[in-house]
Amino acid sequence: MFKRSVIAAAACLLVGLHDVRPQSPENLSVVDLYQQALQRIGVEDYAGAEPYLSELIETLEPYITENPDAARAVEFARFHLGMAAYAGDRMDEALTLYDDYLAQYPAGAFTFPSRMMSADIFAARGEWKQVLSRLQMAMQDPRMPLNRRTSVLRMAGEALFRLEQWEPAASVMLQVFRETRQPDERMDAASYISRSLIALGRHRELFEFLPELRNTEAVYDIDLNISLIEAGDDLLDDGRHLEALQLYQWVLPRAELLAHVDMRLASLRERLDQPAAFGMTGAERLRRRNAIEQDIENVKTRRDRIIAYPDYEIPLQFRMGVCYQKMARPWEAYMLFRRLFNEHRDHELAEPSAYFAVSILLDREHLDRAVVEAGDYLDAFPQGPHAPDLRKLIVDAPLSRGRYVQAWRTVNKVRAMGMPPPERAETLFSAGYILIQMERWEPARTVLEKIEKLKSAPAIKQQALYWRAMSHLLEADYAAAREAFQSFLATYSSGGLAEDATFRTAVSLYGLGDTAGAESRLRDFIASYPDSQLAGEAFNMLGDIAAGEGRLDEAVAWFRRTPESTDDMTQINYAAFQQARMLELESRFDEIVDLFNNHIETYGVEGNPIEATYWKANAMKKSGRDDQALAIMYDTIERFGDQVDEDGIDMMIRDLIDEFQSRSPGERRTVFLERLYDEMEKARDTGRQTLNYRLEILFAEIRPEQRAELLNARLRFMRLEAASPLVLSVIGSYAWEHGEKERARTFFTQLLERYPQSDFSLSAYRGMASLYLAEGKDAEAEPLLEEISSRFARFEEAGWAMLRLADMHRRRGQLEKAKEMYETVLAVKEWRGPAWAEALYGVGDTLREQGNHREAFAFFQRVYVMYQGFAEWAARAYVASAECLVEEGRMQDAVNTCRELLNQERMKDTDAYREAGILLKRLEERLP
Repeated sequence: MFKRSVIAAAACLLVGLHDVRPQSPENLSVVDLYQQALQRIGVEDYAGAEPYLSELIETLEPYITENPDAARAVEFARFHLGMAAYAGDRMDEALTLYDDYLAQYPAGAFTFPSRMMSADIFAARGEWKQVLSRLQMAMQDPRMPLNRRTSVLRMAGEALFRLEQWEPAASVMLQVFRETRQPDERMDAASYISRSLIALGRHRELFEFLPELRNTEAVYDIDLNISLIEAGDDLLDDGRHLEALQLYQWVLPRAELLAHVDMRLASLRERLDQPAAFGMTGAERLRRRNAIEQDIENVKTRRDRIIAYPDYEIPLQFRMGVCYQKMARPWEAYMLFRRLFNEHRDHELAEPSAYFAVSILLDREHLDRAVVEAGDYLDAFPQGPHAPDLRKLIVDAPLSRGRYVQAWRTVNKVRAMGMPPPERAETLFSAGYILIQMERWEPARTVLEKIEKLKSAPAIKQQALYWRAMSHLLEADYAAAREAFQSFLATYSSGGLAEDATFRTAVSLYGLGDTAGAESRLRDFIASYPDSQLAGEAFNMLGDIAAGEGRLDEAVAWFRRTPESTDDMTQINYAAFQQARMLELESRFDEIVDLFNNHIETYGVEGNPIEATYWKANAMKKSGRDDQALAIMYDTIERFGDQVDEDGIDMMIRDLIDEFQSRSPGERRTVFLERLYDEMEKARDTGRQTLNYRLEILFAEIRPEQRAELLNARLRFMRLEAASPLVLSVIGSYAWEHGEKERARTFFTQLLERYPQSDFSLSAYRGMASLYLAEGKDAEAEPLLEEISSRFARFEEAGWAMLRLADMHRRRGQLEKAKEMYETVLAVKEWRGPAWAEALYGVGDTLREQGNHREAFAFFQRVYVMYQGFAEWAARAYVASAECLVEEGRMQDAVNTCRELLNQERMKDTDAYREAGILLKRLEERLP
């Protein structure tokens, strides 16, 4: 009868008997109790079902041993009482009820949900060992639905992760990732896998797995993103910069993470409002609802964590910049650092970003840009931690490259900035030092004397006094230098500068012609400072003094002591070549050969083997061993000719070009050239490209019939990295001469970037300056012109550069400065010729722009009177003279001047000649 009653109650529930009125449980029959409980459980009213379930247990408990239906009903009631406690958030009670159920019904119908509900409670409490215990039993439960396997594994994987059991956590989560089709489960699994691998330090496996994240929402997990940052930091600290960069590149911006969690919240809330799937049990529905609510809380927590987590995007970009920098990818690093500085000036990393950007520019020798950006830094962070370094940098950078004008401009800007007294003293010293390098002696001493009057900065005061003395020495005012160094030594009798000052005193005496005093002081210096770095210079000076007095053997003896006292190859090489000069005076050629054989063997490439070979070869020639001399030159070119940075080979080939252009080749020279020609073809066949290029230049310059063919071939195709300074200079100049400006730009740029200190760079400085001037880019041309005029002052190109600078100042309206520079050109007698003609014209043109037509006329007249041979300038001067005469109202004289030009047959092809004809016609129309 009881069994039929339970079945009847269940049947009534299935057909929709939802209108049973609530009644007091103790007054109801068993069937009614069961029906009331079922109805409330069906609508998830567990609190309402609870009294009926309790009454049902109390009523049926006595019958469970003899009636299976009663036993099943009590089991049902006991499990659902646990659910009622769970639903009512009475978790301790729920756990007790589930434990009681599992103890009483180890193989019951509700063991699996009981274990899962218990696991949920322990998970909410963070009791992960208990979670694992319940889940292990759940996995062994034969009642576990197949579609619940991945959710059980997911929870187990999280428990293992929380317990920091990274290895099994990764393994379990990988199963979930491979088996599930649920996006949420894939997201969690991917996140836990990645974070576990990071914790294990198994970065190779992590990199193999990361691409799979692209198809999951795990990329939006804040914990994963944080883990990737931390793992990247660990790799960065270990010097594994590429791997660190790869992890950093996976991290998403905060805004993207927030957008995703907001979308996720909306989706979960929508799911919460959706009805449960048909056929779900009450436990499944409750657990589903609680799971969604828990997911919502988790996503909210994740959102809060995203918002609360410290700003990571800017630091991340900064770290990526560091990675690029360490990986020798400077331009990516530079762009990141520069953007951080420009876009986030208020961030704490803006300052180091700006500093690193400048450092990269300096490392790449982009000096001008580095100075500009250092100025940007100083404008933004005048008191920044790197401000002193950058103030020093923007002064020292041009100074170290010999750009004294630029250094002077910069140091004056720096002096206007606020800085502490010690730094101010150092900057003042830099100003004085720069003036010394510019050979502005008196202004330099005035600045240095200011430092000596300061109350602080004793080290700088000492340097200032020393360099004031040095300024006299460099100015060749040896008497003042001697007095200044003696004054220095009276104040500072010990220390490195005292050592230097003692030596410089001897130099001053030598400059005064007091060789006896200089020799005595040098001997004392060597006795007092036997280990001095200047000992080599001292021995060389003693050798020079002895040589000057004809004591050649003594001179050689002094020079031979130099290599024993110094590692400075400049001094060692000087001593060797000076010895050779002494030996040459006495025709001791065999000793010269022995000297350089030993020198080359001892010092190799550091011993200037090219110049040594010259001396050795010349000694052989003078002792009648021409064939051996030519063989040595041939061997030297063959041995060193493919080394692109061996500037000496270029010098040798240039000298050979000069020799063969000025002398008719004899039989031996012809043989020598034939051997080199064969070597050129062999180098071409064997891939020794640098040697091949050099020899092609040699033959192009000494065989005019081959010049165009050889140089055109190289102009069209060349591996620039294999081109030496001489090659780049000749080919760049050839391109310029033939109007191929862009190709010329390529060669000149390579020459300046790779060999800025080479003598051959002069052609590139001139070529690039000419290109910029032709494009109207005066600002880019100006530093190149200044470099030519200061560094290459002994060459005629310096005159050309000064003329272009003067033209530039005239275009800017700086007429007095332009006039001064034109006059500077006129002061150098070695530049007499076309440079003087142009300079005279420039002075006249400047005076004319100032409205001084009478004085301008005098300069124009000097051009066509003194420089008739330079047709273009003479013709232009005629026209300018006529225009000045017109301005003075001397119309007839202007007509006569134009006619005089038009009678000059050799000037017919000039533009000025045609202008004179037009001007004459206009003037004749105005005459009465």
